[in-house]
Amino acid sequence: MSKIRNILFVCTGNICRSPMAEAVMRYRIKKHPKQIDFITDSAGTHSYHVGEAPDFRTIRMCHENGISSEGITARQFSKEDFGKFDLLLGMDKKHVAFMKEAATPQDHPKIHLFMEYAGLGKLDVPDPYYGEMEDFLQVYEMVSKGTESILDMITREIQQTSAAEE
Repeated sequence: MSKIRNILFVCTGNICRSPMAEAVMRYRIKKHPKQIDFITDSAGTHSYHVGEAPDFRTIRMCHENGISSEGITARQFSKEDFGKFDLLLGMDKKHVAFMKEAATPQDHPKIHLFMEYAGLGKLDVPDPYYGEMEDFLQVYEMVSKGTESILDMITREIQQTSAAEE
């Protein structure tokens, strides 16, 4: 796990859940007391919104929590992502299945369900696209807890690895 430096969040259209996770993780990394070098990105399993900014409700939810989503644009997941990212997190089980189907067996260990990897249960982060702001708030709360847990876990692993190497 200590080799995780590049994290990809994946949802369906890359305008609601995964860009929110990307923005929140970028914020957490930037605010972290230790200098940590991570690359975060997000992608969608489908090309519905390629080139678009996140959904206005995702932008609003991030903004209301002091988080910038600037620079995030929707893109489609590609097989090349397996070579670029150490950890690929599907926001729901369908995204995990999609990535595993596209992956070679060697890449399967990199693919996880977001909430499960965060140690918060085998939960799907629900798609808020057809919902209201309350649905985006629920997603934000899940993403906030999940990214905090994941960053803490990776940071602990890096510290343990560094201490063992000294």
